[in-house]
Amino acid sequence: MTTPILGIAEVSQSQSNKEATINNALRALENAANRKRSAVATAPTNLSAANYTGYFYHEFTGTPGAWTLNIPATERAFYVLNNTNGLASVQVTGGAGNQVDIEAGEGRLIYCDGTDVFEIGGGSGAGGSTHLIATFFAGEAVDENAALTYVFTRAVDFPADMAGSRAYADTVHTGSFDVAITLEKNGSPIGTIEFFTSISTAHFNVSATSFAAGDRLSFVMPAAFEGLAGISITLTGELP
Repeated sequence: MTTPILGIAEVSQSQSNKEATINNALRALENAANRKRSAVATAPTNLSAANYTGYFYHEFTGTPGAWTLNIPATERAFYVLNNTNGLASVQVTGGAGNQVDIEAGEGRLIYCDGTDVFEIGGGSGAGGSTHLIATFFAGEAVDENAALTYVFTRAVDFPADMAGSRAYADTVHTGSFDVAITLEKNGSPIGTIEFFTSISTAHFNVSATSFAAGDRLSFVMPAAFEGLAGISITLTGELP
């Protein structure tokens, strides 16, 4: 008999030399929780059951471009470091369930429930890791221009009104109207970051928006700042 997840041999009732089986089981557990394996990735790469359960840390190198890592349909927590030249998509063999994408040069701690794979430590079951964009604008010098355009290298979702995002002005404005920085996706407005008179923190009025790799997020400055200056903005999104 073997254990249901890692396939480690169990001690039988009538077995002699039980210490050999026990010692082998301890070594197998130690390897499964700590051991590192390095391999060259292909497109796709199929991880064998023995390597999947026998190692915890899986490093992949090579130049396959975008590639898929197929793993056995077995419950398991493990780590993948993608040191290839392309995006790695980790999935249970067959690809019917949720998958985890890993950019080139990055690593992820992953859990498989036998059908789906999820990134451990995210804010939701399907990954949910936080993605931050932080910037600073001095003020008046960039009136009515796109002061910054951010190009996404991966998919990121932003909730309605940028929940969790923050903006702050070192110098508030005292004009008669609110000052609004417009956010655009690929040149089309999706909402504004508004600073009310004499208030240093901002109000976000933005539609829930998803960005794919290659999409652009632009910050377009207002026609007049009314003295508002020293603007710090941090946007909080989620990796799907």
